[in-house]
Amino acid sequence: MAKVTFCREYFTAAFPAIDISSYSDFALASLWEMAVMYVGDDDTNSLAPYDPDRGVTERRLLLYLVMAHLIKMQGQSDGQGGSAGLSGRVSSATEGSVSVSVELYKADSLNAQWWSQTNEGLQYWMLTAKYRLGGRLYAYKEPHPWG
Repeated sequence: MAKVTFCREYFTAAFPAIDISSYSDFALASLWEMAVMYVGDDDTNSLAPYDPDRGVTERRLLLYLVMAHLIKMQGQSDGQGGSAGLSGRVSSATEGSVSVSVELYKADSLNAQWWSQTNEGLQYWMLTAKYRLGGRLYAYKEPHPWG
């Protein structure tokens, strides 16, 4: 059973725009615990596969995306008290007096709206869509001949 553990060096390499140098080991461990609550870190508590020997690293990617999202949601990722970067599609931009408008992902639920506040959160939301979509349920003993 493969378990994903937090690695500061891996996170820094995967998300170079997010500065975690001011975070203590305790703070990062707490954020990691929250990320594990969302995704799970081993085969008993996660739907996402993880088998690094075979090159399957989906669970690790999801955990680190959640971690990056949580850090940005705290508003401390740029070291100046504000979240770094824009999230969403640029809907308009002007040059004189510089103005940029961003249109957020049109979310159909409160959960999706929360995740779409950062680029990493939106990536997590889109990557986990396959786990939220249900299958087909046929309530008949024999399916209809035309599908």
